[in-house]
Amino acid sequence: MTDTISGLAARVRRPRAAPPQRGSGAQRGERGRRGSRVGWLLAAVLAPVAAIAGLAWSPALDVDRVQVLGTRRLPAEQARAAASVDLGVPLAVVDLGRARAQVEALPYVKSAVVRRDWPDRVVVEIVERVPALAVPVDGGVVLYDPDGVRLGGAAAPPRGVPLLRVAGGRPAANLVQAVVAVVGAIPAQVRAQVLGYTATTPEDVRFALTGDREVVWGGSDSAAAKSRVLVALLRRPGTHYDVRAPAAPAVR
Repeated sequence: MTDTISGLAARVRRPRAAPPQRGSGAQRGERGRRGSRVGWLLAAVLAPVAAIAGLAWSPALDVDRVQVLGTRRLPAEQARAAASVDLGVPLAVVDLGRARAQVEALPYVKSAVVRRDWPDRVVVEIVERVPALAVPVDGGVVLYDPDGVRLGGAAAPPRGVPLLRVAGGRPAANLVQAVVAVVGAIPAQVRAQVLGYTATTPEDVRFALTGDREVVWGGSDSAAAKSRVLVALLRRPGTHYDVRAPAAPAVR
């Protein structure tokens, strides 16, 4: 009994084991140094970013000018107004896509590029649509480009732009495209004699020549053959030349 009590007392007096440490002093020091290095690295990376971000909002980088390039017929001020870029706003926040879409909505604009020109300028570069035909209307003409896009009115056709007369005064795009193809296919020596074009459909293109003559061309197919036949036919006397079927032309 005495031995049992003594054993229990010894176990009670035995000191408790120390809790396990998470690492030696050297290991804790290494972790601290690694943390310091990471902190310095983050500071080195973020400081320039913060500086650049601050600079982008600096008044020195506000929009002072909107420059328009590439316009000939379209007034530059109209393109500038369509871009709708406010002066005095930070150049970095200008919505280039929105400005481009608004400029390309103008009739004379075929395509546009809008870009930032640091430190303080927005540049709008435009590729214009070119008039290919002029359709007479009351008070002047309406111009169309080769794709059949209506460009706007003018008092008279620009130099080198032929007239196209159509019923109703507003041709469909495919009709304009067909006439433009015919104009390009006619030999230069014949084109110089053309007074104007008429068309009811893309397959019924005709044109008047000096000397009270008319050519019935038809559609834009077989253009090379029609051109060769027409040059030969025009050597014959007549007022009506039909090359719709170049293998069987007619003159009267």
